[in-house]
Amino acid sequence: MTDQTHSKLGHRVRAVMFRMPFMITCSELELKVDEYLDADLSRRERWMFEMHLKVCRDCRSYIKAYKRTVSVTASLFDVPYEQLGMGEMSETLVAEVVARHLGKDTAGR
Repeated sequence: MTDQTHSKLGHRVRAVMFRMPFMITCSELELKVDEYLDADLSRRERWMFEMHLKVCRDCRSYIKAYKRTVSVTASLFDVPYEQLGMGEMSETLVAEVVARHLGKDTAGR
């Protein structure tokens, strides 16, 4: 199987997976990140969240960047990650740091 064939097959599988009733969208995943990282999702929600991550490279990158942002923020304030309530961080700050990590400029510069 060539890389191109493998890529096309992977794209088709992901397209089918995203249409299945148990799958969540990228937007839905983004809204649940804090609950996921704080282990506050139900077993079913966690399973759906993790299934999405298995098929969505962009969301895996987003989660990785988000975790890194939280870790850096915690170290800046000298607070252990576990004590840094996710709700205490500015969503704007998190979005800006993640966007810059992914090479996007939210200020339009």
